[in-house]
Amino acid sequence: MSENLPAIGLRLILKRIVNGKKTPKYGVWKWGGNRAEMQLWHDNFTGRNGICGYLKNHISKKSNAPEMNFELKYGFNLTGLKQWFEDGVVTGTAYGEPDNRPHFGNKPQRVNPFYPTHIEDCFLFRNAPDKSDPNNTLPDELEIIVLKGKGACKQGRKYLSMLRYGGFDSILATLPMVEYRAEDFSNI
Repeated sequence: MSENLPAIGLRLILKRIVNGKKTPKYGVWKWGGNRAEMQLWHDNFTGRNGICGYLKNHISKKSNAPEMNFELKYGFNLTGLKQWFEDGVVTGTAYGEPDNRPHFGNKPQRVNPFYPTHIEDCFLFRNAPDKSDPNNTLPDELEIIVLKGKGACKQGRKYLSMLRYGGFDSILATLPMVEYRAEDFSNI
């Protein structure tokens, strides 16, 4: 691996689940990378439909807040999708980082599963935007790449540029992907 690239801890491919609701839901159907990383996601974010998340419009009064965020089970805001839009058009890529607080939510408060050992991770998001309709912000498939390493979260913008220009293509091509099956991670 090139010394300019961080370690890839986990790669998830999520498909959109048509559920008739306003907020689009995505479920993990393939994964690759470190089994312990996947176990963390399985143990903390598995619901009755497996590991699912929601792509949500983010409404904030802060001018620097991302327009979209990705939320997991229990309302855990995985991250805001930074640079998801450029000039009002979906770019097909974004970056973000995990919440660095020890707890999230307030009814009831829950332990942040990424705290403290994973708070320096960086999340990269990728999809194929709908070229026929640039206003369509909801992809059918979404990829999440979890980058590991000290300070990775501070390099998100740099890593996003690398992703956009193919800097991760060769390493991602060598990462085996398998179908996600909840029973593979259960202690039953």
